[in-house]
Order: sequence, then structure tokens, then C-alpha cells
Amino acid sequence: YLGLRVFLTLMIIPLKTNASIFFTSQSLAETLMVFSVGLMTLTTAFMIAYPITLSKIPKRFYLENYRDPSEVEDDIEQLYNQLNVCMIQDKLYLDRGMKINTLCQRSKIKLSEIRVILNQKGFDNFNDYCNHFRLIAAEEQIKNGVLERLSMEQIYESAGFNSHQTFARSFRKKHGLTASDYWHKIKARNS
Repeated sequence: YLGLRVFLTLMIIPLKTNASIFFTSQSLAETLMVFSVGLMTLTTAFMIAYPITLSKIPKRFYLENYRDPSEVEDDIEQLYNQLNVCMIQDKLYLDRGMKINTLCQRSKIKLSEIRVILNQKGFDNFNDYCNHFRLIAAEEQIKNGVLERLSMEQIYESAGFNSHQTFARSFRKKHGLTASDYWHKIKARNS
């Protein structure tokens, strides 16, 4: 979004100055002017259609509701801990069809607030948050040597993952290596 704003600003420069200074051909300068106006119109339409406004921030997190701005962070941390307790105690992450609305109902936190909290805590989306807990469950099984009697498929399915691809991608993102390599590394360390 910031990139669009910078681009829009750069496109205004030829309009504010004499474009023929930059180009030797007057027709090329006029073509650029028409292109700039068209691009600015499209960009403006996009910004109107997809505004980033305060209305997308839940009212609970408005600074005017707090005596000190750092209290917002404390509130987000407290709510995040509340979400984690719900996920862990009820083992909601094991539900493969887990939806954010289920967490809203269980935690009594609004959907918009959950999205802000997860974003502030560095999660890409709700599935990324669920996969965080699923990975912890799978890691525990791997560390406890469950791979000696179960397959990797059984481990990731019992942790709540829907597919091997999602499990492998999440595991590699967190550890920088595959689950099998992780297991071999643990085995070597314990030997």
C-alpha cells in the first residue's frame, strides 16, 4: 500500500513540472502525461475500493481508551495469552476443520480483535496460528521417539495437520530442516 502511495507521488512529478524537460519528443511527454493521469485514476480507485482506515482497527484498541499507549500492548498480550489457553486446554488445534469463529466463541474475544492480536504476534493468518500449536504437538511426539513406531503421516495427522505439504512447509519454516532430518538430529544428540 505504501508502494502505491510512493508510485502515485512519483507519477505526479511529471504533471507538476513541464514533462517536456525530461523528454526530447513532445509527443512522448504528452503520452507520459496521459499515462500518468490514467494510472493515477486507477490507483486512486483502488485506494478508495480498498481503504486502510481506523474503522478496520477494533474500537477496543483505540488509544483514546487507554491512559498510556503501552497499555494497548499489555491488553493485546493478555488477550493473546487467553487465546493460547483456549487453544491448549481445549486442544482446539487438533480439530482439522478448526475455524476462527470457534475460537471466538470459546475465548469470548471478537473476531476482529483476534485478527489484530494474531497479526501483532507475527502470525500470517489464523491457520498459521493453529499450525503453530500443531507443530509443537508434532515436535513433542518426534522428541519422545514416537517415530520409531509410527509413520510421519500418523504423527502429523494426530497433531491436526490436514496434509503433508502443510506440515512439511510449516516445519521447514520453523526449523530450517525437514521433520526427518530433525528426528535424525535428535537421535544423534541423544546417542
